[in-house]
Amino acid sequence: LWDIGTSECIHIYSGHTMSVNSIMFAPNMEQFASGSSDGTVRIWGTEGEASGCAILEGHTGEVLCVACSTDGMHIASAGNGHDWKILLWGSHENSWELLRHFPCLTSPVNALIFSDTRHIYSGSFDGELCVRDIHAIDCDDSTQWMHQDEVNSVAISHNRTMCASASADAVIIWTLGNKIPAIHFINRIDSEKADINCVVFSPDDALFCTGSSDGQVQMFNTVTGDQVGEPFQFEEAVIRVAFSTVTSLLAIALYGTRFTVN
Repeated sequence: LWDIGTSECIHIYSGHTMSVNSIMFAPNMEQFASGSSDGTVRIWGTEGEASGCAILEGHTGEVLCVACSTDGMHIASAGNGHDWKILLWGSHENSWELLRHFPCLTSPVNALIFSDTRHIYSGSFDGELCVRDIHAIDCDDSTQWMHQDEVNSVAISHNRTMCASASADAVIIWTLGNKIPAIHFINRIDSEKADINCVVFSPDDALFCTGSSDGQVQMFNTVTGDQVGEPFQFEEAVIRVAFSTVTSLLAIALYGTRFTVN
């Protein structure tokens, strides 16, 4: 855990026995969840290992992604075990319990995010973008849209009105309705050169940013889809990008060992 003001490492957490694939802070910033190839989800306190660790077990394979609801009461996790399920965990009296699971019948889930307190958006290896209501009576009840290739990243705008899904073939921007499905398509940015690995909205939602396997980071106007400015170019593939919420800084994670801030 790092202090972004001083660039100092505050705490080191140990416990996972294999690689950590996903990390997500709770809205109160007092806890964060990690998903690992060891098949577990762990809930940590930001005060260090002394603040305790909850171990959530239930996956049959590695955990690829975790997501937290906007009220911090639920965590969703997904991976590539033989049953291809999204597991939903609930917080109750300072502990976490498995509430239910949602089947993913055709492919493992590669990306996962809550849009609010009850709707989970997931992206799968088979190109499916799916939204589920965690309170729906039928666990199989969901709405799907299809990319032509695997979905690598899903993002929700800060004003909770748009969803972006990125795959090898394109980024698609959708609007979120009061009810599912989100039926309005806004824009599509096709990728002809390289896989798009990640997508994120700017703090004011006016722009969205993509990172791709050819080392490019590009900005686009959310409504028009027009490219904004010249792209950043790196030698390594871009794995993740993230905007600072209080400044104009953009953090970029590259394949291998490099990390940069622009």
